[in-house]
Amino acid sequence: MKRSFAAVAFIILMVACQTTPETEGPALSKTAQWQLGWRMMVSTFEEDFSTAAQQFDSLRAYSDTVDLRFLTAGLEVLDHLGQLEKRDSILVQQSDHTWEAFCRKGLYLEQKPARISCTRKDQQAQDTALQRQLIAMEVRDQLARGNVQDYLIEAFRIDTSGMSYADGVKVDAENREALKAMIEAHGFPTAELVGEEGMHAVFILIQHADKDPEWQKAQLPFIEAAVKNGGLDGQDYAYLYDRIQVNAGKPQRYGTQFSKVDPATKTIELAEVEDPDHLNQRRMEVGMMPIEAYRALVLSRFQ
Repeated sequence: MKRSFAAVAFIILMVACQTTPETEGPALSKTAQWQLGWRMMVSTFEEDFSTAAQQFDSLRAYSDTVDLRFLTAGLEVLDHLGQLEKRDSILVQQSDHTWEAFCRKGLYLEQKPARISCTRKDQQAQDTALQRQLIAMEVRDQLARGNVQDYLIEAFRIDTSGMSYADGVKVDAENREALKAMIEAHGFPTAELVGEEGMHAVFILIQHADKDPEWQKAQLPFIEAAVKNGGLDGQDYAYLYDRIQVNAGKPQRYGTQFSKVDPATKTIELAEVEDPDHLNQRRMEVGMMPIEAYRALVLSRFQ
């Protein structure tokens, strides 16, 4: 199911979209909406789609607006459960602003209203060769870490015959130098140039450029600009910022980096965090899940 539920927290653009509540009730606070939305997301990660559907109903019933990440995840849950009529009835209620966001992502083009003009062709990267090169680099990066990205390999016809579970340090170095050459030749990539998947690959490659910390840090403003322009998610900036800080022996800001993960004792400790009392507030601002859910999710991956 594409990246879908397994990695939706890392690739869906953070935008607030209008939906129509199904029932009358007290409006949820922004924090409560965020908490409920992420409970729904965690249910999808755990493939508990029935619970996720109920949480989606509650989110819509008690929220005047639903963040695009939660709306998209909820609609995917309905797709998975085969509740297509309900999905389509929700889609009909969406504003032009929401449909424009769907169009940018190539979502639900078959269901879009006639007044919305966009096609699958509109979603194509301007430089598909550069896009495929970046995605191939990401696939190699992940293979070196034991993660086979079947969706990307199939969707972009990536030839993995020369790739293997090679030395990650070597792979990172080669990818880093190749990305440097790309940026020198083309400038820092944009979503228009290489597509959202290409931009995600750019982020991954920079995130793993730890052996050249000065260059890695120099890319942070470009990542921030890409977030502001809608080419990357706010979480991408948070992960890179924290990684740079922790590698430099400084406190992180968003709580993305751990100093200890021990599944045997279910012990998980964050690397030092600045102003920990307001950590969840900062995580909410960049579209990340509550730190409690993040801790549990990280531990579950080792079980």
